[in-house]
Formats: sequence, C-alpha cells, structure tokens
Amino acid sequence: MLFIAYTGTSQRHNENVEGLIDISKGGEGLAKVTGSAFNKTFLTLSLRYVVSIIDHDLVTEEINKEDFEGRFVIEPGVKKNIETQTFEVLDNQKTIVLFLIYDLQDNLIGKDRMVVYGNSDLSTLQSETARGKVEVDNIQSIDVASSVDNLFMSNGIVVEDTKTRPGRDFYAEFYSEFLSKNIDSSELITISEKLALGTNTKIEVLVGSKVIVEFITRPQSSFLKQVAKESVNRVFLYLQSLKNTPNVVQRY
Repeated sequence: MLFIAYTGTSQRHNENVEGLIDISKGGEGLAKVTGSAFNKTFLTLSLRYVVSIIDHDLVTEEINKEDFEGRFVIEPGVKKNIETQTFEVLDNQKTIVLFLIYDLQDNLIGKDRMVVYGNSDLSTLQSETARGKVEVDNIQSIDVASSVDNLFMSNGIVVEDTKTRPGRDFYAEFYSEFLSKNIDSSELITISEKLALGTNTKIEVLVGSKVIVEFITRPQSSFLKQVAKESVNRVFLYLQSLKNTPNVVQRY
C-alpha cells in the first residue's frame, strides 16, 4: 500500500481532509469528546493530529490546557475516529476543545472547535465544522465562525507550539489577555517558538500564516506579561484591518 506524506500548503482548511469533533456524556459530570478525520482525497495519507482541551474558569480566570497528539494513516474516502478523551463539565467553567490535523510538513489542513459551558446540554451541541457544513463547492464562501450563535461565538483558535517554560508562560499570558478582551476572530492564531542565535529561542505570533509579532524569549514574568499585552493589541489591530478589507482573499 502506498502512503502519502500529504502536503496542503495552498489549500483551504477542511477542503481535502476534514476535522470533526463529536461530544456525548461520558459519565456523571463528564463529557466524552471524539475527534475524527474524513479523507476527501483519492490518496492514502499519513498525517499528524493534536486534540487540545482548554479549561477556562470564569470566576478566577485560571486557564489549564492539556494536549493529546499523535500520527495516523487514513485511506481515501474514509471517516476515522482518531482520539477520544473525557473531561469534567463544571459550573462557572468554559471548556474549549480543539481538533487540529497537520500534514507532515506541519501545515494545518483540517480543524474543528467546540465550546462547552457548565450548563450545556451535550445532546444538542454541535462543533463549528458540523454547524458550518455546506456543499464542498461552496465552502470558500462560508465563514463558519459568523454562523455560530452568541453562546458559541468564536473567540478565535489560539494554538501553542512552544518548546521552553518561558514560551509556555508567554502563551498562558497571551491567551489570558486574548480572552479578557473578548476578541472575535475566525483566523487561526499560533504562538510558535523557534531556535534563535546561540541557546536563545524566539517567539512568533502568527495570524494565519502572517507573522505579526516576533521577539527573543526572556524568562522574566514582568517582561512576558508586558509583551503579551502588546502582542494581543497588535493582533487585534491586524484583525481589525482584515475586517476593513473584506474583499481581500487570504490563502494559506
């Protein structure tokens, strides 16, 4: 059997490989979430996935994030369950579940997102992919985030790709500031940490594939808090500029 290390650099998310989250009761006070992939191509693909479960305490504003990742092979025309996890459904808590599918060059090719509140009826919840499902030929014209009602309004997907403790601390500061400002974004936002000169690393904040902020990482908490605030402000200004030019087609 031929396995293809699929590269989807120029394609739209969910066009060739679709990510989908399904949720159900997993026991008393628990939710069970399953991420599945649908291969729409005629190729057998070798891919990578990340399932992130992000708990946001609405009282203390504390944020906890847990990632589950791995690789999988999927045959053409097949829908396949990739990862199943459970989490607690608590009052005064919002849980964001992300399911991201990458090719072996780390291009994001499929994604889905779901938000669960403590009083959510799990039997009625649908993910963004499910709520925005349309004919494949029309998918370019659909803004999935804008079709979601106020309860599930997207605050944007912020993905962490860090390698050190300061990088993870910056991500936590950035995400907390991002949530506090209630920024609405249908664009993928990535916090990426890369090797720089010597033993240093640098942080890049990307909206889509565009680098908005980059800086050399420093461990001081005061520095990370300040640069996180400045980064969120610059991301917000960039997102506003995109909204002001709605006829510009973004391709990644």
